[in-house]
Amino acid sequence: MDERSQVKSKIDSLSAQIEMMENLFNRYFSGMDKLPPSKKLDSLKRDVMRLMDWPGGKLSPADQFMISSFVQKFTSYRMKWEKGVTDIEEGRKKPGSSWYGQGVTSCFSDKTIMFHKTSYEDRTNSEIDKAAKKFVELSREMSGKDYDVAAIKQTLKLKCGEIVSKYGENFTFDVSIENGKVKIKPQST
Repeated sequence: MDERSQVKSKIDSLSAQIEMMENLFNRYFSGMDKLPPSKKLDSLKRDVMRLMDWPGGKLSPADQFMISSFVQKFTSYRMKWEKGVTDIEEGRKKPGSSWYGQGVTSCFSDKTIMFHKTSYEDRTNSEIDKAAKKFVELSREMSGKDYDVAAIKQTLKLKCGEIVSKYGENFTFDVSIENGKVKIKPQST
């Protein structure tokens, strides 16, 4: 294996570890885990330091850039994680579902914060997407107003916490016209 392949392989391996750490820290910040994964973070820091001091001799500028870009990515995550832990330890924030969105709960409760998307998330995103598109289409037909689909989707995602608490995780959206206005209403399924 040539040196470039070795560097790329090591970066890919460390990237997977960063994703795992992001999941672990999300679990801690959401209150699912009581302690932060500090020992695993220390181990990851050592591995990144070893990458920065690549033992294979002189690296090409492309390899140096690849390593530098990766280290910047890792540093961004590390600073976010360490700041979050410090905020909790110093009492500025509390772990829990309100950690994400500063008090706004989302459709994706603590139970569903995972590295891979769940079928629940896929289904909810699909429902939000369909409702937003139908709302924009009906609004255009009824009033000539042209709403941004992404903005409608974001609004629905922000309201999902309330919807889940009222209807549970099995819900859909009914997009209809009432009194000349387009309305989106959640319904349990």
